[in-house]
Amino acid sequence: MSNGQRSNHTNDTNQPKEQPLSQGNLDASRCPLGVWDHRCSPAEIETAVNAGLLSRDLLSRSGSHITREQFAAIMARSLELAGFSLKPAASAFSDAPYRAGMAKTPVADLLDTEPGKMQPSEPLTRDEAASIIQRALMLFARKTAAFEENDVSLTDDTAVPPCSNDPVTVEEAAAAALRVYNQLPFVLVESTIPALQAAMTTGKITSRQLVQMYLDRIEAYDRQGPKLNSLLAVSPTALEEAARLDEERVRQGPRGPLHGIPIVLKDNFNTKDMPTTGGAAALESFIPSEDAAVVAKLRAAGAIILAKANMHELAITGTTVSSLGGQTLNPYDLTRTPGGSSGGTGAAVAASFAAAGTGSDTVNSIRSPSSANNLVGIRPTKGLIETDGILPVSFTQDMIGPIARTVEDAAILLEGMIGGGKEAAPGTACSSASLTDSLAENGLRGVRIGVFHNFFGTLPIHEEVNRVANQAIHAMEAMGAEIVPITIPGLDSDRLIAGVDVQKYELKEELNRYFAAYGTPVQSLEQFIAMDLHDKSIREALESAQAVERPAEQMDYQDRLARIQQLKAQVLDAMESSGVEVLLYPLQKRLVVPIGEFQADRNGILGALTGFPAITFQGGFSAPTPTAPIGVPVGIEFLGRPYSEAFLIKLAYSFEQQTRYRTTPPSTPELGTRD
Repeated sequence: MSNGQRSNHTNDTNQPKEQPLSQGNLDASRCPLGVWDHRCSPAEIETAVNAGLLSRDLLSRSGSHITREQFAAIMARSLELAGFSLKPAASAFSDAPYRAGMAKTPVADLLDTEPGKMQPSEPLTRDEAASIIQRALMLFARKTAAFEENDVSLTDDTAVPPCSNDPVTVEEAAAAALRVYNQLPFVLVESTIPALQAAMTTGKITSRQLVQMYLDRIEAYDRQGPKLNSLLAVSPTALEEAARLDEERVRQGPRGPLHGIPIVLKDNFNTKDMPTTGGAAALESFIPSEDAAVVAKLRAAGAIILAKANMHELAITGTTVSSLGGQTLNPYDLTRTPGGSSGGTGAAVAASFAAAGTGSDTVNSIRSPSSANNLVGIRPTKGLIETDGILPVSFTQDMIGPIARTVEDAAILLEGMIGGGKEAAPGTACSSASLTDSLAENGLRGVRIGVFHNFFGTLPIHEEVNRVANQAIHAMEAMGAEIVPITIPGLDSDRLIAGVDVQKYELKEELNRYFAAYGTPVQSLEQFIAMDLHDKSIREALESAQAVERPAEQMDYQDRLARIQQLKAQVLDAMESSGVEVLLYPLQKRLVVPIGEFQADRNGILGALTGFPAITFQGGFSAPTPTAPIGVPVGIEFLGRPYSEAFLIKLAYSFEQQTRYRTTPPSTPELGTRD
């Protein structure tokens, strides 16, 4: 790793360290009645809204009384932004299908303090609010050990002294939620982008402190402990940038949801302040003179580029090994690869080394690491995001997109990557303003999903993935989706790679163009090969591409381009004739492979060739093994029509919220809690 060179970072001893929840600052003696100790102020109410504890729409009903259900929802949101969800996580490994409606919603759980007495739609009194707050903190304490044995603690039979039967206004509810939230500890691991913004908005942490906390985790787990080896370079100016953004937040407020948020970039994204190497030792010294277009947009949105991630060298093939960075490990099973080629980003985001990250995708490379690392990855519609300044492989197939721990975080980062430049085509369903607006927990209800059986394996090695995928399908059906089997005769991912993929014909021209445009120390692919510094896993692909002369005149290349157009029509016709809105399949037919093996049986080629948008999300886990204590993650993919990103996000979010398969890797827990 490098600091602009290799990854040593400045340890700021004045910054707070990540703490286990048991060392939090929750003061049980002041809750729940302490929230009524003084009148709410306009500043407090505004902070509650800005932190996301309640919507501005609800606050617009100024002076009106809040209902019990609304207050319970606000309290559930407060706990979620503090890093604790009341929603039960699905069993990581289970043969039992999810049954919709069997588990209580967070709101119902919080209203379950006086059965039969608290009708959700009735106005809330202060007594009832105190009971809801008490139950929320009790549930929080029970599952997080935030109250220690010697602390004043809340139990099921803790008496709540009477407040009054006065109804609670929206403003009072906002202030109460903020006061409760402020007493909850900050938890770094798994914190979402909205949760990080809430913590910075309320003053729990600063962006500078956040950067230092991530640096501490990188030091503990990327080069020590499990030695994931996910990062090539750490920004030497990240702490300074964070401090500047903190000052700006105080002066004029945040720029948006990415303000002060640390992210990692795959190391084929040009950065003017750190090397951009593609994982190649031959490019180790190359620092571009300007940022890639998308990097400039992310910086303008307030994101902090914390680090550059390892990748399969030059983004060729998918197990994330490079001549510069070596082999990256999968944090869920240290004997397996993290997928690829964006596997460094995948491992780093899974291990909470940053809030989120970016990847590029020529065949599978955003979605393979997302599947392998229990993450969410989005390959957008071809052309939706500018790719200027990205080290290329194929102009026909290349695309870039976000990798994150949650669907909402992926949507937020995708919005930042779209930025103020290219937008969706007129009249289409995707725009940079609509992605997070589409989030809905009941988003699967009534949706016709085509289960694409061509992309399911039939061999014993495919059984684990098939079990997880079928379990996910049953879950979606229980959530109200209509499942429609679909088969397209003769369409198979291996055949698409063998007979339609065009990387071989475009790689040389694309790399030579990039080398010339940005003034790299290597002038051509021929020179790159001759230097003989590259990892052996990409030699055959490089030599094959170098042997191609005048690709535009090659009949096979023209035939493949024609087949791509035929494939687009074939997929759209199949969706139209069956009346389905998306296709569903496992991103990989088999589990991510052990280190040293080639990753076969990946299905991402369909999205890469058609250019249609696809989202990969957590489907569950394989059975636990000695090297994978909670199992190996398995990703499910939705493929949609062009510019249907918002719709795909809605569907994946609905599944995510009702299953909760996202789980911290056992190898990278909160600092201070490792055995």
